[in-house]
Amino acid sequence: MAKMTMQLSTDNILGTEDNFLEILEQTSALAKLSKPVLVTGERGTGK
Repeated sequence: MAKMTMQLSTDNILGTEDNFLEILEQTSALAKLSKPVLVTGERGTGK
């Protein structure tokens, strides 16, 4: 069975708040892992 790969980018995400940019950096680092990641947070926050 062939493995599918997809290239994603954060180039089209807008935001300038320090907290947001920190999360963006963290998710970029996690995206390189080939392990499942659990994202938690309050309802309605757009996780």
